Amino acid sequence: MKIVKRINNNVVLSKEEEVEVILMGKGIGFQTKPGDWIPPESIEKKYYPEDDLTVEHMSKVMTKANEKQMAVIYEIVRIFRDSIETDFNPNVYFTLMDHILFAISRQKQDIVLTNPMHWEIKKIYAKEYAVSLQAVALIRQELYPDFSQEEAAFITLHFVNAEIEKSANQSAFEHTELTNNILRIVKYSMNIEYDENSSYFQRFVTHIRYYLIRQSQGTDEPVMTNPMIALAFSSYPKEKETADSIKEYLYEQKGWLVNDMELMYLILHIGNLAAHSKIS
Repeated sequence: MKIVKRINNNVVLSKEEEVEVILMGKGIGFQTKPGDWIPPESIEKKYYPEDDLTVEHMSKVMTKANEKQMAVIYEIVRIFRDSIETDFNPNVYFTLMDHILFAISRQKQDIVLTNPMHWEIKKIYAKEYAVSLQAVALIRQELYPDFSQEEAAFITLHFVNAEIEKSANQSAFEHTELTNNILRIVKYSMNIEYDENSSYFQRFVTHIRYYLIRQSQGTDEPVMTNPMIALAFSSYPKEKETADSIKEYLYEQKGWLVNDMELMYLILHIGNLAAHSKIS
C-alpha cells in the first residue's frame, strides 16, 4: 500500500483495492510523502468510509486532533470494546472524537448542553453509561479538567449508535424514547413500581432493546406454531393485555408488526418483571 496523503505522524490516507482507507500506526506518517510505500508491520488500525462518514470527513476530524487527544479517545474506545459483548462499528472512533473535541470547544466558551433524556439513557443503557462515566473521568484527567458530566449521556448514545446495526448512523435517541415509553406502558398497565437495579428489570430492558435493533435492521422475526403461545395467552390475561398495548404502540409509532412468538416472549418477561416488583 502507498501513501495518498499524510495526515499527521501517526495517520495517513491510503488505498486498498481502489478503496480509500485511513491507516493508523505509531510513526506511520513521520517524514513521509505521497507515493511512499507503507510497511505492513507499521499498520495498527484500518478505518474504511461507511454510510455518511466519508474519508474526507474522517481525515478532517483527524487533522483537528493532536496526538494526545487521539490517544485518549482511542483509549476510550478500547475500554468500550473490552466492556461489551457484541460487535460494534469501529468508526465510532471518529464520531466520538468529533463530538468530544467540539464539546470541549463549546465548554471553553461556557456553553454546556444538557440532554433531556439523561435519566432514561442512564437507566436503559446502563453498561454503556458506565463506560461513558469512565470516559468523562479520563477526559477530565488528560484533556480538559472541567469537562461536563452531562456529556456522559451524549457519549453513551455514540456507543449505542455504534452497536445498532454496527452503524453509527442509526438513532439511539429514538430507541431510548421507544424503550422508555414501553416501560411506561408496563408500569401503568400492570400497576407496578419496578426496581431499576434488579436483574429482572435489566433482562426486560435488554429484551426490548434487542427487539428494537432487530426491527430497525429489518430482520424477519420467526413465525412459528407453538403450543406455548396459546398457553401464555390464556394463562396471563393481564400480561397479554399489556403486551397488546405495546404491540399497538409500536405499530402506531413505527408501523412494526409484533408476531405471536414475540408477543409470548413479551408476556413472559412482563410477568417475570411484575412478579419481582412492588404493586403501586
